[in-house]
Formats: sequence, structure tokens, C-alpha cells
Amino acid sequence: MVTIHRSHINWTILQLIIIATICILYCANIAWAESQPKILILNSYHQGDAWSDNEVYGINYSLEKTYPFIVPSVEYIDAKRFPDKEHLVFFSRYLKNKYNGRCPDLVFALDNPALDLLTGPGKDIFQGIPIVIAGINGYSPEMHNGRERIAGVAEVQDMAGTLNLALSLHPYTKSVLVIHDHTSSGLAVQKDMQIAAELFQDKVTLDYTPDGTVDELVAQLKSLPSDALVMLLTYVTDKTGRTMTREESTRLITNSSIVPVYAMHETRLGYGIIGGMLLEGREHGIQAAEIALKILSHKNSATYSVEKSISRPVFDYSQLVKFKIPLIKLPENSILINKPDSFYQKHKEIIIPGSLITLLLAATIIILSLSIISIRKAKYNLEISEEKHRLAMDAVNDGLWDWNIATGEVYYSPGWTKMLGISGPTGDYQTWSDWVFADDRKKTFESLKNHLDGLTENWEEEHRLKTEEGKYKWVLGRGNIVQRDPSGKPLRMIGTMTDITGRKSAEDDLKESKELIERSNQILSAIMDHTHMMAVLLDTKFNFIWVNQAYADTCGYEQSFFTGKNHFDLYPHDENKEIFLRVVDTGKPFFITAKPFEFPDQPERGVTYWDWSLIPVKDNKGNVISLVFTLAEVTERIKATDNLRVSEERHSTILNTAMDGFWIVDTEGKIIEVNEAYCCMSGYTHEELLGMKISDLDHLESTSETAAHMIKVIKDGQDRFESIHRRKNGELINVEISIQYKPIGGGRVVAFVRDITARKIAEEKLKESEARYQQLFEYAPAAIYDLDLTTGSFLSINETFCVYSGYTRKELLAMNALDILTDESQKLFLERMAEYVAGKPVPSSVEYQARDKRGRVYWLSLNNRYTYKAGVPVRSSVVATDITKRKQAEEEYNKLKEQLNQSQKMEAIGQLAGGVAHDFNNMLNIILGYTQMALIKLEPSSPINTNLQEIMKAAQRSADLVHKLLAFARKQTISPKTINLNQAVEEMLNMLRQLIGEQINLIWMPYSDLWNVKMDSHQIDQILTNLIVNARDSISGVGKITIETGKAEFNESYCAQYPDFVAGQYAMLAVSDNGSGMDKNTVDKIFEPFFTTKEVGKGTGMGLATVYGIVKQNKGFINVYSEPGKGTTFRIYLPRFEEEKIEPLDQIAHAGSPTGTETILLVEDEDVLLKLGKFMLEELGYNVMAACTPEEAISLVKEHTRDIHLVMTDVVMPEMSGR
Repeated sequence: MVTIHRSHINWTILQLIIIATICILYCANIAWAESQPKILILNSYHQGDAWSDNEVYGINYSLEKTYPFIVPSVEYIDAKRFPDKEHLVFFSRYLKNKYNGRCPDLVFALDNPALDLLTGPGKDIFQGIPIVIAGINGYSPEMHNGRERIAGVAEVQDMAGTLNLALSLHPYTKSVLVIHDHTSSGLAVQKDMQIAAELFQDKVTLDYTPDGTVDELVAQLKSLPSDALVMLLTYVTDKTGRTMTREESTRLITNSSIVPVYAMHETRLGYGIIGGMLLEGREHGIQAAEIALKILSHKNSATYSVEKSISRPVFDYSQLVKFKIPLIKLPENSILINKPDSFYQKHKEIIIPGSLITLLLAATIIILSLSIISIRKAKYNLEISEEKHRLAMDAVNDGLWDWNIATGEVYYSPGWTKMLGISGPTGDYQTWSDWVFADDRKKTFESLKNHLDGLTENWEEEHRLKTEEGKYKWVLGRGNIVQRDPSGKPLRMIGTMTDITGRKSAEDDLKESKELIERSNQILSAIMDHTHMMAVLLDTKFNFIWVNQAYADTCGYEQSFFTGKNHFDLYPHDENKEIFLRVVDTGKPFFITAKPFEFPDQPERGVTYWDWSLIPVKDNKGNVISLVFTLAEVTERIKATDNLRVSEERHSTILNTAMDGFWIVDTEGKIIEVNEAYCCMSGYTHEELLGMKISDLDHLESTSETAAHMIKVIKDGQDRFESIHRRKNGELINVEISIQYKPIGGGRVVAFVRDITARKIAEEKLKESEARYQQLFEYAPAAIYDLDLTTGSFLSINETFCVYSGYTRKELLAMNALDILTDESQKLFLERMAEYVAGKPVPSSVEYQARDKRGRVYWLSLNNRYTYKAGVPVRSSVVATDITKRKQAEEEYNKLKEQLNQSQKMEAIGQLAGGVAHDFNNMLNIILGYTQMALIKLEPSSPINTNLQEIMKAAQRSADLVHKLLAFARKQTISPKTINLNQAVEEMLNMLRQLIGEQINLIWMPYSDLWNVKMDSHQIDQILTNLIVNARDSISGVGKITIETGKAEFNESYCAQYPDFVAGQYAMLAVSDNGSGMDKNTVDKIFEPFFTTKEVGKGTGMGLATVYGIVKQNKGFINVYSEPGKGTTFRIYLPRFEEEKIEPLDQIAHAGSPTGTETILLVEDEDVLLKLGKFMLEELGYNVMAACTPEEAISLVKEHTRDIHLVMTDVVMPEMSGR
């Protein structure tokens, strides 16, 4: 005999139920997925465009409320970068091919280009599919172009409202510049603006921007008068095709405008506009999505209309402050952004001194840079190349040379003697080349050769020359070819050598200032080399036989392109054709230089110049059989020749136009020649200065002192010194004088006088600035120090760093940088330095944790600037800021973000649980129904009766689990009433004490004046039962559980710290225990369905999930506090209900099963439930008419002539919504 254990049977049945449930859920999921509508979004612009991205966000946000897992497809037309109609034609073909045979249920067309596509080249796409538009400027029904089923939202910018608002804030405005581009959207909003402007035509003048470039718009903005305003409609592209994002165009316009700028789009807010009646892309998208949902729910009966968008007054607080607009003038419902606490208000004690330091340093750099540039320009202007000014040139300190290239003879001025110590006024080229330092010869001779070959306009080279003593000096050599023979061969070259040894020495210490020195008058001539000469072989009809690569490259074609084509078909030119015909007829070659020509297929090149030849190729009889056509472009040479002529004319006037003053005086100190520069400098006329003596002008020297100085100059030959001159108006100026004595004409002294008054003032200011800088360095609001990277020791430290660290300056200078860092930051510091030395990129701004003298850990943000030696960083200049408070704020932010994520996760789980429970509940109803009917039919003694009872128990337990899921998902059916929590708890106390047993003490602490709440009393029972059971299970042995009530009120600032909390008044229900408690990881998961810490079989994991769902369904929230070993407290906050009347708690009515003979109409679209319901009602004696659709039910009612006593129907079915 075989014995079958009941436990085995029960387990087998449970397994079958689980497998059946999984299959049912899988099929339901497939059906659910197929029921999601297919949505296509045509985005006119590109991903990253703020306006259209916000529209898409709003659409998805609204659709997901009805279809939580819907994923619309998005196609980006990119019309801002490709605004032409050809692009819409191309995109329509692309959509037609991609969606051929798989049309969406609905299409969103965002902004004008998308609508233009669907009503233009793509009119035959998605025929019959509803179109929902959004962001359409200048909307009118004619834009449909005959296309039907179009609804949505027209983008109606509140231009009149914004303009009226702007004029109320700026009552003295006389003109308004309206900015828009000339795209389809831009022209549409221009028309809207012109209509709105009619209301203000007597108040202000409106000007509209033309179709121009960005630079033209910027110039127009900068020229606006102070009594003007700017209205920014739309600007994404100019007439050249340059595109910009809304953010870029807004920032460009506001930065260029000195007057207030208003707009109508919230995406421009925060980029310099004051504000206006603004449209928000997100709200625009939500409005369009709501229309789409109505269409989807009424596919066959939907109405199609286009609504207007909604605008709100929004302002940028920082711009209101900038233009001194008081908040009291704003509309009452205005929204402000960027209102303090601002970053400036928080950190102004750092920003203001830091800005002053930056401005002072910038001013110092500018003053020094201008001084250096002024000195360099003045020095360059002293280099004179023409022989007729030899008297002046011989007097300067520079060495002048005149090289006869044909003979090799070189004339050296006396300046060479002073510079190098050489003797004799003449020499040869070889003499100079021997003086050049060996390492400099290659580059020096190459640059000289390039100039002799005509490759450069002038020669200029820095190199070293050997002195008479065998030492080397740095010189700057400059020169020009001043004479060539008819063939272009150089004959004579003149130039200077300037001693720049002092400057070179200074450059070693001031490398950064090298960028400030400008090289002027270096115009490079690109004269074509013979290797780049173009060559062509033509037949006598001038058809191409062959061309070389240079010709093909210049003309912009491949070589194979020309073969067989006629030259004058490609490049028609009557004059050239006559020359070609003459060469063929006469057999004589033709040569020409610098012939102008314009390429018909390359108009952008303009007029070009060519040296070309046409050589006939003859057979042995002397007949011309082909032509060799060679060309060399000399456009650059022609331009260079023109530039050279201009340069020579300029050099001839250098002395008369030099910035420095120029004198020639005799040995008595009498002025016999002076230039215009000194006339301007002194305030005297040319005639007044002639005949005056030096002592008449010099403020420091008397007549006798001047005479003694003259004797010294005659003896030494030269001098350079500073003095003070007196202007005609008595004003004193500082001057630097360079003089040389020339023993000609009875003795002449040549002097160059430079006004250095500005430099002297700058030097004094620099000294003052350095003193101020030192003070600012010491007491700057940030720590500043220099670090030796080779040793890690501090080189210099300011006072702020001592305050940060708590150490004295002496202590810090004796420490290593690693000493103040925490262990983790020390490791990070060493790793970054190793990467930096290895050449890897390392951020200049880094953050470290440091420890002060008292052991307190604080955060520092370091900005580094490195000094290199042999390519390796050896020193670091650091500005360090204490960011401890910011780090603490970031930590708090992350904590709040984690709380918000947890809340969103619970919401998502609830939605999923609700959907699963609803379908599962239907299946359980079928199982319970048929099982109950089978039990009614069977005799109690039947052997099958026991099996059916077990099925009933398992199904009932599953139904209880489903009810808990529905409670968690906030979808259970409830009957809320006004109740008092004290009364509800007191009625359950006896039952709860029985539930926890005698070992646990239950303490009840009611609040005497408790606020009422409105909810289902059975839900209070569920909450208390689940919380008490959990508390009981957490206590091992003897313990206590406390139930208490109270009142709580939360304000907005408190709720901002907790995402689940909502401001208001609440009744509080708390359950506490002294059990085992929970860690944070467990607390984060306790409200998730099926999560349990109990052993298998001792808990479903739905108790606290049910509590969570009930509280959320009643718009309350839960706070949990627990620590391992210290117990747990659950505090539940339910909204206060103002009504004082307390309704009696529900009483459970017990009654038998109803029976009767009446007629019942039963309507249900689920076939299995319909059959079950009909079967059960008929068993109770009722006459049942069953219908599976609303239409069938209506037909039965019409056909049935007798009374129908009751209608039982499903509310929501495919054909009818129940409304």
C-alpha cells in the first residue's frame, strides 16, 4: 500500500499555482507592452537645444503618467544648422524610407520646420495619423496646407505683455530694437511683433534688425542710445550661415548691449536678459502631451484644435540689480531667479580683495607692456637706411654698413668701432663672416642668402659677433637690397648692426615679456620657385594634350580633367587667344611678364599676375605642330614690389617723423638743426629753436656746466644720460639724451632726445604698486605660498596661510608641505607630482585635506602655477582657499539626493506592484469562485472536498497577499471617514495585547487634544497590526511596545531637508519597541515588497510595504528611527482633517448568501469572469442575461421586453470608458 503525505500534495499544488501565476504574468506583460501607443517626436532642432529639449522633457513627463514605460522615438531635423528647403526634402525622404510599413499612432511636430516638413515635402508621410504641434510661431490654420487631424499648441509669445512690462519698468524709453533672424521662425515672430507693436506706436519707435552678420548686429547694439531697449525674439543664425544656440546668442547680445534686454523664452534667462513674459518649453510640452492623450483615448471621436501657449512674468534678480530696477515695480505674481543668497554675497570678502589684486596686477602689466613697446618702437624708428642721412646715422650707437656686392667691399661706420673695437672704416664680406659666431653662421648666412635671392623683403637676423678683445656681443642685423641690375641681380645692400647684448641679458630674466615685443614691417613675399612652374602642351587648335600637376592644382582639377578640352572654352580671353593665334601663324615664341588674369571659375582669387611664355614646337619642315605654354604666378612678387616702394618712401621720412627729438648743435652748444618731434616735445617752433643754446632748455645744467659737458663729449666722442628740459610753457619733462661728436664742419654734435616722463611716472607707480602688492599678498583672503618641489619645503608664506594652519611663519618655513596634509592627501599629492613629472596632464586646480596645528582636519582648494627647469617642474606658486564649508554642504546635498532617489524608487515599485496585483486578483477570483461552486455541489463527505478546501485556503492566502500589494500600491478600495486616532487605537488595544502575548508590555500614551484625520478605519487596523507584529518579532523574551499619538506641524524650510515631507498640520501615530533594532542598510529596504529579515516561511515581507502604501494613499508620510540593539520607532504623520464630526467606525455585517428569481444583466469583457459570474448567480436562482461588450448589452436591453431588476457591469471596457 502506497502512503501519500498531505504535505507533499500541498507543496505540489503550490508549485503548480506558482508556475501558473508566472505564465499568466508573462502573457499579461506581453499584452501590456503591445498596448503601449507608438509615439514619434519630430524635433526641428538638435539634441542640446534647450527649448526643444525642454519640450521633449515635458511631453515624456506627461505621457509617462498614463503610460509609465512608454519610450517615444525622436527624430532631429537639425534645421538651425541646415535651414534650407532642400534639407526638408531630404529629411522627408529619410522618414518615408525609415517608417515605410510601420506608422506610429501619433506624431508630435515641434516648432515650425517640423510642421513645414509635414505640410510640404512630407505631406504624404503618416497619412491619417494624428499630428500634435508645439512651438509653432505665427500660427494660422492655413499652415495646415490641407492636411487634416492636426491639433496642438501654438507658441504665442506675449510680445505685447513683455513690451508693456518693459516700458513700465523703463518709462523714459524712446526706441526699441527688435532682434530676430531671417529663418522661417524668425520671420513669423517678426510679423507677430509688428501686430503687437501697433498698441505702442504712439509711445516708442520700434526698429527691426536687417538680415546681416553677427558682427553687424554687435556693432548696432553697441551704438544704441541710453534711452533704448532691446527685445530679443529669436536669433540662431546670420546671413552667412553661422549658427548659435539660444544660450550663445543670448550671451552675445546681452554682452554687446549697454541697455536692458528683454525676451519671451525662459531658456534665455540667466544669460543676461532682465526677463519678461516668458514661455517655458517644459510647460509647452506638457500642454501638447495632454492634448495628445485626449486624442489617443478618443481615437475615433477626437476633436482637433490648436490652443495658445501660456506665459508668466519671470525676472533675473542679478539683472534687476544691474539696471537698478526696484522689486516693488514688478507684477505681484512675478518669479525671480538668482536672488541672494548669491555666491557674491557669500564670498564677497574674498572676491573684492581678489578683484582689486587682479586689477592692480593687470594695470601694472599693461603699464610695463606699454613702456616696453614704446621703447622698442622708438628704437626701431632710429634705424635709417638712406645714405643722404649719413651724418645722423654716423652719430648713433648702431654700426652702419654699406656692402658693394659686386666688389665685395663693405663700408663700416664708426659705430662698429664703439661696438666691436675694430679699426678702419672699410673691409670686405669675408671680414664680417669671420666675426660671426660659429653656431650662428648657418642660420645667419641662410637668411642673408634668402634676401639676396629675393625670397624676403628685408634682412633681419639676431646673431653674435666677435669683438677686438675676442669676446662676443649679441647684435641685431638689419638690411635691404637698394640696387639691382636689370636681371634682378643684387648690386648694393645697406643696413645696420645694433648692439642688443644688454637686451639679451635682460630677456633671460624676463622671458614672459618676449610675447609683448612686436615684429613690424616683416612682409613675406611668396615668389614661386621654378619647381612650381606650370607647364601645358597644346595642339594648334589649343586643345589640351598634357598638363603638369602644378597647373592642375592651381586650376583646381585633376590632370585627367583637361585632356581633350579646349583652353579657351575653359578660360575665355580674347586678347590671349590673338597671341596664341599669332604664335601659331608666325612660328615665333612669345614672352610676357606680370600679365594680369582673372579666373572665371575662381572669382574669389581676384586679379592675379603671371609671367608666361608660349613656345611653338615645329616639325622638320618648320610647321608648328603644338605649343608649349609655361606660366609662373608672380602675384605676390608684384604685391611685394609695391610694398617695397611704400617702405622706401616711409624710410625716407623717418627722421622727420620720428617720435624722438633730433638735434645737431655746434661745439658752443648752439642748435643748428632740429626735427619736428622735438618741436612738439618742447613747445617751441622750428624757427624759435634754431639759434637757442642747450642751456636755454636744460633745467639741470648751467651755461658753464653745459660747456664742461661739451668738452667731455668732444673728448670721449659720445655720451648717454638723463636730464630735465624746460618746455616753452615752463613745464618740466624728463628726457634721455644720446649724443655723439662728429669732427666735421668745425665740430658737430648729433643728439637724440627721448621724452621719458611717462616712463618715470610709471617707474614710480611700479614701486608703489610693488609695495601695495606685498601688502595684499600678506593679507589676502586666500593662503598664498611658494613651494620648492625638489625638497617639498615652503619658500614664502603669507599671513592667511598661518591663520589657516595655526602655525607661525617660522614653523611653516621649517616644515615640509606633506607635514600639513592628511595621510590620504599625502599619497594623492605624491601620485600627482609623479604624473606631472612624467608629462601626464594634471589639473592645475586640486583639492586636499589638511590638518592644522590643533589636529583639526580641513579642506583646501589649491590653484598651482609651475616654474620649470630643463623641462621639469621645480617650483610651484599656490593660491589655497579653505573650502571646508563647501565640502560640508556637498555632503549634505548628497544625503538629500539619496533620500529623494529612495522615494522615487518606492514610487516605481508601487506602480509595478499595483499593475501585477490587479491582474493577479482577477485570476484568483476565478479560482475562488469555481472552487466555492464546486464545494457547494459536493457532499461534505466527498474525498475531493478536502482537496478543494486546500485550494480555497491557498487561493485565499494569495488573495490576502494581493490585497497587501494593492494597499502598498495605493489602489485598494477604501471608504474614508472622519476619525479620531485615539478612539481607533483604543478599540484595538485588547486584540493587540492578545497578539503580542503576556511577556511584552503594551503601553498606550494618547494625546489629549488630537486632530482628526480622514481615512478608512480598516486601514488604521492594518497599520497597527503590522507594526505591532513587527515590533513583537523584534523582541526576544521580555520587552515593551509603546503606542502614542500626537500633533505635528512642518514648515517649508524643514520639509526642504526631507523629500517625502510636505508642509502642513498632521496627526501623529507612533509605535516604538525596545527590540533588536536595524542597521541603515536594512532601514533603506524595509518598505520594499517581499523584503524580510525573517526566516523562510515566517514572513511574506508585505507587512511594512502595506503600511507604506496605506500612509501614502492617505497623503501622509513615515519617519523611521532605528539602531542595532536600541530598538525601533515608527512615526506616521496623517494630514489633519478640519471637520470635527467623527463618523462611527464600520461594523462588520453578517448575512447569509442572497437568493432570488429577479432578472440581472451582467456585462464583463473578461470571458472567464463573465462565465463564472453567470454560473454563480444562476446557482442562487437568478435569471441572468450575459453580455461581453457594451454594444451587446444595449442590444439585449432593447430586445428584452420584461423588467431588468439589476445591472452588474465592469466600468472600463474597450468600447466605453464608463463615463
